[in-house]
Amino acid sequence: MFERLLGALAQGGAISYGDLARSLGVDQMLVQQMVEHLARLGYLSPAAGSCREECGACALGDQCSSGGPDHTWTLTEKGSRAAREAR
Repeated sequence: MFERLLGALAQGGAISYGDLARSLGVDQMLVQQMVEHLARLGYLSPAAGSCREECGACALGDQCSSGGPDHTWTLTEKGSRAAREAR
């Protein structure tokens, strides 16, 4: 399941926990817990900057439901490598 989540995140763009949950066929709370676990393991890191201030200039600002920088993640090199290997 973690490999599928990393694969979905590796496709890039903004995606909400709800959209991830639907694509994986699991509960949204489980997705949030999995993302936080992947962050603790070093596969994800919080995105730099403050989304609340930058969304107006972001091309995905009207689609993003991140809720702020504490819910916006990016793959680390370790996460990108794991996503490639999972394919």
